Amino acid sequence: MDRPAPDPAPRGPGKCEPTLRTFDLRGLPCGVWDFGAPYAGAPVALAVHGYLDTGGSFAAVSEHTHAHLLAANWRGHGPGPRLAGGTSFHQLDHLKDLGLLWTALSRVDLAPELLVGHSMGTSIALMFAAARPELVPRLLLLDGAGALPESPGGQIRRLGSLLRSEEAGPRPFRPFPSVEAARDRIRINNPGLSPRGADRMVRFSGETQADGTWSFYFDSRLRGPSPIRFSEEFWQQVCGQISCPTSALLGGKSPLTAHLPVIEERLSRIPNGTCQILPGAGHHIHLDHPDAVGQAMDRLLDPPLAPTGSQ
Repeated sequence: MDRPAPDPAPRGPGKCEPTLRTFDLRGLPCGVWDFGAPYAGAPVALAVHGYLDTGGSFAAVSEHTHAHLLAANWRGHGPGPRLAGGTSFHQLDHLKDLGLLWTALSRVDLAPELLVGHSMGTSIALMFAAARPELVPRLLLLDGAGALPESPGGQIRRLGSLLRSEEAGPRPFRPFPSVEAARDRIRINNPGLSPRGADRMVRFSGETQADGTWSFYFDSRLRGPSPIRFSEEFWQQVCGQISCPTSALLGGKSPLTAHLPVIEERLSRIPNGTCQILPGAGHHIHLDHPDAVGQAMDRLLDPPLAPTGSQ
């Protein structure tokens, strides 16, 4: 099922208007933004976003790449009906969704030749590329290389926080008086994000309600502590299992620079990997520097490899 995009971003030469396509993942609807192919036979790239974002935030990137860019909405992050009670929203659930989506795309001749992950999306992309190396030909990581590590004792305390959060119940995301107010809140929550980047993010993250207020699409059950964080040894083992050509773009002004030694150590474990730091970039590289992301995608896709087959 396809439907036209709301208020689509301007398209570059030879590109079609973006379409939000829906794929059925064993009863779970998964929205995927299709930004169109710049030419027949263009390689397919699949982008996966970070926490409290949507695939639509990659719209500007599509103007700077020769790839046929697709960008998925993680469960609970995009438009559509609310998911049933008891639905889980952990990164392992996103990982399973990615596997099912990969199969669905392969069945319609859209098997990705490049997987792009931002922030939380890098965690899921890394785990997927390590667990199913035969499926992922290339990998691009945007300001991240897996989640922050957790000690065993810290994990036990995290479980306690999780249970208390479940007892208290979800806290709904509040509406805003206008889209401008929502954009301003996004910038407060994401220091370093430019006004233009916030505009690009908010465009696909919510909608105006009947009463004139503006609300995010995000499911309230996304809030609260993550149930599980893995150890540093786990992430180093994951990176060591990555076999495809891999590039990482890190923001020189990102909050993650405080953890740069850990990130660089992980990336050094990837046998066929490169890392670039963009001095003026913050955390949301794809929103503020879509040209750099598009160029990194094209470098990975040149020369082209044979497309992957279906599972």
